[in-house]
Order: sequence, then C-alpha cells, then structure tokens
Amino acid sequence: MTEFDKLGDFLHKFILLVAEKEQEENFLRGGMSLKYLELQEELEQMQDQLNQVEIRRSKP
Repeated sequence: MTEFDKLGDFLHKFILLVAEKEQEENFLRGGMSLKYLELQEELEQMQDQLNQVEIRRSKP
C-alpha cells in the first residue's frame, strides 16, 4: 500500500465520518423544529380555548 493509498483511505474514512456527523446534526435540528411546530400548534389551541372562554364570559 503506497502513501497515496493510505492518504486516500484516510480521506475516505474522514469524509464518511464528517457526513455521518452532519446527518446527525440535521436530524437533531429537524427533530427540534418538529417539536417547535408541535408546541406552537398546542399554544394556538390553548389560545383558541382561552378566547372561547373569554367570549362566553363577555356575553350577558
């Protein structure tokens, strides 16, 4: 195995490792944004419920 082969093998492993880490980060970021959307939806539902309660209270 020549030095170029060793270097090529090292670079290949390094690129795969970087790609794997990047994929994990994207997954985590995607997961967080999904959780954010779920919480935002839940907040909107709570606001709607609160508005309905306030409307009922304001009716004579």
